[in-house]
Amino acid sequence: MNIFQAIIVCVFLSCSKGQYSRTIIHQTKLGGVTGLEILCGTQAGILKFLNIPFAAPPTGDLRFAKPKPYGAWSGTRNGTTPGPACVQLPDSRYTAGGMSEDCLNLNIYVPYTVASEHKRAVMVWIHGGGYIFGSGSFYDGSMLALSGNIIVVTLNYRLGIFGFYSLEGTSRKGNYGLWDQLLAIQWVKDNIDDYGGNPEMITLFGESAGGFSVGLLSLIPRYKGLFQRIILQSGTANSPLALGSTKISSKIISNKVGCKMEEKPDYIVDCMRSLPTDVLLQAILDFANDRRNSTHRLITNVFTPVVDNDLFKLSPNKIFQNSSSEEYVYFKSIDLMVGNCDMEGSLYLETSEVLTAYGLNITEAIPKAFFCNKLIPTAVTDHFNHSHKVSEAMCREYGKDDNITDGSVSVLLWYSDLFFIAPSVSTLLAHSTRNTKHTKQFQYILKEGLPIFLGSHPPPWFKGSAHTTDVIFLFFIEDVSVVDVNSKYKASDNDLKLSAIMRKYWTNFAKSGNPNSDTLPYWPIYNKTTQAYLTLSGSDMSIENKYRDREMDFWLNAIPQVFSNSQQTQLVCRNSLFLWSIYNFCCL
Repeated sequence: MNIFQAIIVCVFLSCSKGQYSRTIIHQTKLGGVTGLEILCGTQAGILKFLNIPFAAPPTGDLRFAKPKPYGAWSGTRNGTTPGPACVQLPDSRYTAGGMSEDCLNLNIYVPYTVASEHKRAVMVWIHGGGYIFGSGSFYDGSMLALSGNIIVVTLNYRLGIFGFYSLEGTSRKGNYGLWDQLLAIQWVKDNIDDYGGNPEMITLFGESAGGFSVGLLSLIPRYKGLFQRIILQSGTANSPLALGSTKISSKIISNKVGCKMEEKPDYIVDCMRSLPTDVLLQAILDFANDRRNSTHRLITNVFTPVVDNDLFKLSPNKIFQNSSSEEYVYFKSIDLMVGNCDMEGSLYLETSEVLTAYGLNITEAIPKAFFCNKLIPTAVTDHFNHSHKVSEAMCREYGKDDNITDGSVSVLLWYSDLFFIAPSVSTLLAHSTRNTKHTKQFQYILKEGLPIFLGSHPPPWFKGSAHTTDVIFLFFIEDVSVVDVNSKYKASDNDLKLSAIMRKYWTNFAKSGNPNSDTLPYWPIYNKTTQAYLTLSGSDMSIENKYRDREMDFWLNAIPQVFSNSQQTQLVCRNSLFLWSIYNFCCL
């Protein structure tokens, strides 16, 4: 462990104890705020300013509406404890500090001191959780901020029906969670200089639904200048999971709580606004229980952003197909990092109840018959217009007969490629096409596994780096019990080394648009010809080309052709279909 790593670990180990912290009062243009200064011995470590409001409480007439700025506050605000999470199904990891509709707050992590001769780069984290769970305060940005001498901001946004309620025939267009994110970023742009930050050097980064969100925000040209760089971790705007069936879910919830769709549209909205939070939360819980044994779980997200003719006039795929659109031009003006864990399909292991309902045990295996006869047809129904030819092609490509362990792994690779890897490659190719010298793009693949993920433990046949593993290395490697209170896993020196390297890559990129520095393994720019990417591993950092090239050809060339041939008349294009990528200009 080098001196740099030792200092960072020292900050964590000693400053995690209360006696090494003290409160400070900091004056800003919006008012005074009491922050928490964490000390490492007698040396300054990190300053935390928590639960800073950026929007008025989204209640009453502001429920299912665009957020309004909070503005200034009177007196000195207490910024030493986290604020409540946004309303969601209770989970002790995210809602330990309570939850409320009055949740639109952010947290600021400043290294050493707010008084800096040079304004620091800023990284704004948008959390994942399928648009239905999570909180900004769950992610302590201290270690990342210290690693790169940058400012880290984490934020809340409305979730589930509160963030994405959308009904046909009403003025409720949805996307409120994204409007929350935009208002929070605007708050950072307007106020981060009070905390020593550079408002002209803002990087957005997010994972899973946070990655979907960041990718979508990079397609809104009227916000040019709000941020300069983006990092998409396990989630891009053109994933089939980024946009979804929100209007169907909203209708189901409305009916469940007695706000019947047969009534006039304005009545429905007024009815939904009049209900107590607990009533809507119970309806969401009932809805989740209804889907618990459904093969549609994790094949589609039930509350998502939508193309609303306000934030978005076109789906991401149509934007990527039209290089002259203002959305595409804006997207290419932003520096880009895109990456994945090599086994994103670990997500599907969360659906063990589904297999149990079919008399199967996910610990033993995922049988080919279930994969080809149940799981694939569900995905094809949701995303490929029921095409039997597409189902057959997927089963031929990923169904394994010879070895049940390899077959189970192949199922998860199918899930990875469909929802994460192919959209990432498509996004990188779109960004690198006829690219200028002013912006760059980089790809990483994390291949370092950990014996813990998603608060659970993998079956014995599982191998690879699970979905969210990159988040553990960035935020939690010093104490993985934050992710899983039952875990006794302690990070190895190898884990700490990889974490330090990743944190430096991420913060370097935030400062300059280039992750490289003299102390790190070289990471080449991604281009259409070489498609070079960096393998992140504690034991084997390497540069390779054309990740899963055969499988990407299957998804980006073969499947669109099969789908096209299977449609005897007009092609049916859905917003979630990422496959009509830069290779295929059908459905324009």
